[in-house]
Amino acid sequence: MKGVIPQIILIILFCVPAFPQSRINKTILSSASGQESNILLSGGVIIKVSIIKPLSIGNYKNSKINFGEIVMDGENKYGKVTNENGAHFLITGQPNRNVTIDYPQNIILNNTSWTNINSGTSGTLLFSAYIAEQTGSYTSYKNASTLPSGTTTPLVPLSENDGTGYLNIWVGGSIYIPASTPNGDYLGNYYVSVHY
Repeated sequence: MKGVIPQIILIILFCVPAFPQSRINKTILSSASGQESNILLSGGVIIKVSIIKPLSIGNYKNSKINFGEIVMDGENKYGKVTNENGAHFLITGQPNRNVTIDYPQNIILNNTSWTNINSGTSGTLLFSAYIAEQTGSYTSYKNASTLPSGTTTPLVPLSENDGTGYLNIWVGGSIYIPASTPNGDYLGNYYVSVHY
């Protein structure tokens, strides 16, 4: 799980008094008639602090992109997993705040862990991600729309009183398997990143 450190924005607006003064105090002035006049000068300031809810991203219900078992028979193979049946990421943070989503188009899978235990020939496969889709605050695959890497989109609150914004992202992909690919379990780590 990746998170973002809370951001604190401090904004101070100064109200400049009409008369320069070294301190706020009671000032005594003499009028033309020689009578003293009491003038009280004061200054004010508006203080604003915006506390931003930290971002959180997690693999919803430990979802996976699993191509299952593919039996090689001397022919090239092609595997695919749709976004709906692939990885499901849940992002939470400041409601109605825009976030930017980034993810790689391709990653390399390898069978190194499998060959370390079972011996055999090492090999690699190229995983190509589909363009991710998002369903806003819906944790079910409902009204999905494309979310290309680098896209900025808002976090959607579930209700007015929730205080949290949500974004659900779905990622699937494909692999091409040449007939000469060594056997074994091919693994790779796929990451989606998010920032305000």
